Formats: sequence, C-alpha cells, structure tokens
Amino acid sequence: MNTFSKRERQNPDWFEAGIAELEPALSAKRTALLDYKREPSEKTLAAFRNARNDAQGIARRCSKDRSTLHQRLLAEPLSEHSTLL
Repeated sequence: MNTFSKRERQNPDWFEAGIAELEPALSAKRTALLDYKREPSEKTLAAFRNARNDAQGIARRCSKDRSTLHQRLLAEPLSEHSTLL
C-alpha cells in the first residue's frame, strides 16, 4: 500500500547534501538557545541571535549552491551529464 509511504524525490534534497556543513551550525544554534533559556540575558540573547544568523546564512548558501548546480545541469546538453554520472 503506497498511499501513506514517503514519496521519492526527483531531485536530491539540499539539506541532506549539505548536512556536513550545516550540522555544526545547527548544534551551535541549539546550544545557544538552551543557554538563553537557562539564563535569559542580553548576552545570551545576542549569542543566540548570532548563532541563528550563522545557521541561516549557511542554509541559504547550501540551498543556493544546490539550486545553481541543478540549473547548470539542466542547461547543459545530455551528453555532458554522462561524465558526471
């Protein structure tokens, strides 16, 4: 029964492709949030905001890199793709 199964993606997921770069930033963001919740202050809030901004920037860069690669592959003739596979 495929009704409730996970749908297979046609294109690779940018999050999974960039997880090696994203994981440290997400971990730092998570730690900064826990620090802020444990001890709310301007200092911990600023640290959390910096960590959040860093993680968001890395996520945007990974997403953009992935979509740029996808667009480049679509623009190239099919014969050039055989060398990438």
